[in-house]
Amino acid sequence: MSVLTIPKALSDKLGDEATNAFIKFINEAGIDTRRELATKEDISKVKEEITRLKEEVLKVESRLSERIVKLDGEFTLVKWMIGVVLAGIVSLIMKAFFMH
Repeated sequence: MSVLTIPKALSDKLGDEATNAFIKFINEAGIDTRRELATKEDISKVKEEITRLKEEVLKVESRLSERIVKLDGEFTLVKWMIGVVLAGIVSLIMKAFFMH
């Protein structure tokens, strides 16, 4: 555990009793701000992870784009098939009602 030094300006404002209580609180809470600070290595790891995630997103985006192109082609085929079916139905209706 690190040794805490309370700045004089703060300890003057708090007084001895409050300063000691504050130090006790920090020690009991296990607060060590230096342990909580990110190191250059931590930041480097985060940057690497961001780069990896960006690459993964680009791969997923590429796969989705390929699927969208494929689906677009399939929808065009379905539209044509529906058109042919409707044309056949219309011709059957016309034949049944208008060509006796």
